[in-house]
Amino acid sequence: MLSPDDLQLVERDGDIPGLGTVLDTEALTKALHAGLPDAGVRALEVSYAHYKPHTSCLVAGRLVTADTKLPFYAKAYGADGPVKLQKTRILQDFPSPVGPGTLILEEARIGFYFFPVDHRLKGLRRLADPKTERSLVRGLLGKSHDFSGATLRHLRYKPERRYVACLESPQGPKLLLKFFESGRYEAAKRAEQALGTQGSTGLERATYFSDRHKVMGLEWLPGELLSHVILAPDKRECDKAALVELTGAALAELHSRATSGLAKQSRADEIRGLRAQAVTICHLYPVLGKQAADLAESVISSLDDVSAETTALHGDFYDKQVLFSDGNPIILDLDEAMLGHPATDLGLFIAHLERYRLNHRLSSQQVDLFADALVRGYQLVRPAPAQGAIRLYAAIGLLHLAAEPFRYRDPNWREQMQNHLSHVDAILERNPSLVPMRRATV
Repeated sequence: MLSPDDLQLVERDGDIPGLGTVLDTEALTKALHAGLPDAGVRALEVSYAHYKPHTSCLVAGRLVTADTKLPFYAKAYGADGPVKLQKTRILQDFPSPVGPGTLILEEARIGFYFFPVDHRLKGLRRLADPKTERSLVRGLLGKSHDFSGATLRHLRYKPERRYVACLESPQGPKLLLKFFESGRYEAAKRAEQALGTQGSTGLERATYFSDRHKVMGLEWLPGELLSHVILAPDKRECDKAALVELTGAALAELHSRATSGLAKQSRADEIRGLRAQAVTICHLYPVLGKQAADLAESVISSLDDVSAETTALHGDFYDKQVLFSDGNPIILDLDEAMLGHPATDLGLFIAHLERYRLNHRLSSQQVDLFADALVRGYQLVRPAPAQGAIRLYAAIGLLHLAAEPFRYRDPNWREQMQNHLSHVDAILERNPSLVPMRRATV
């Protein structure tokens, strides 16, 4: 059944008839059983939601049968639902492990999509048949590569945006495959070509592209994610901080690279993003609307005092984007790379540390230790942005993360969202250079 917080959201948004169904896993499962009674579905595990107020709500997770757990997503549409669903009707003819590629519930304006069918990731459908899958890999890598007996292992999936898998041969992992929707593929390809990634041999990481199917292949890199190290209870804090310091140096090296072809994040883009996030929070929980709007305007005012500086940016930099291989940090996933202020990446990394603090996975002392180590490592390679700018972008990063508890279906998402906003406020209060500007706008 719907949680009280989800129920209030459904009652406020009557423009999406199926909103209450997709946010209620039990109701969604019943709807699927009614539409595909012979598919053998035992349960649905929903772990992700992408909500556009009055327009649509997509939920995703895994469909459990006796034999497998299959990625799926369901999307509830608003007023344009009949038109959108009509366009996807042809996908019913694509096979999936449960039978059809899609299931459409006309009255509720809901579409189910069963992996590998995805409305926007057209190249993903090549995985529906072993022959087309082999053809895709062969076309991507060329005939000189032999991956006989290779299989795909599911890693991450954001429906209608990106799918990531590992191509494994009998000898072990060989290739990381990324499937994109069209616009995101072009941006990711430009970023990868502009910045590249160092491979395990110290040379440029082998990269392959399929413009036709919007697929990117990258050399598989062995190692351990920095996130695993930071949260490991059996490692010394000084050793963790040393790796974070190396990470700061690697980020500074990336910021120092010559760039061409990357889009620039303008100040106007930042302002629009902050105000849009405040609106999203208000839609999810109106009680927090004024606080979110005030915080957004506070940081917008403070941005005026941040010096103009532009470097290459990772664009989504945090501890899960850093892999340590043979003791060396490798920065992963350049898909969202752009040009912008260097404090953006540093601040977002620290914002994710602050989330660990909120979730009681790191102590305040650990967060401060790792944040200092990151900046210290950065300064070994190039001058770091002003501390006030870094703290400001940490507050901005945490504000942008405030809706994540809803997105990843935390049952206490409203409380968690409030905690995020309170912590944004606390970050700004701890930064003396920002306090006068905050108070002037509240």
